[in-house]
Amino acid sequence: MARIDETLARMDERLSHMASKAWVLRALVGLLIAILGGSFALAGWMLQRFLDPLVKAIGG
Repeated sequence: MARIDETLARMDERLSHMASKAWVLRALVGLLIAILGGSFALAGWMLQRFLDPLVKAIGG
């Protein structure tokens, strides 16, 4: 019986240090938001950089 209690205590200690599903999901959503935000910022910069001279050349 003591061995089972020792094993359960060890398993409980190990599980307490593991990331929960909610923590992993929040981290993935945050990473996705950061990647999308960076992509949209880069796309906006590229559009401004390359379309602005064309618009000025057309006379707009």
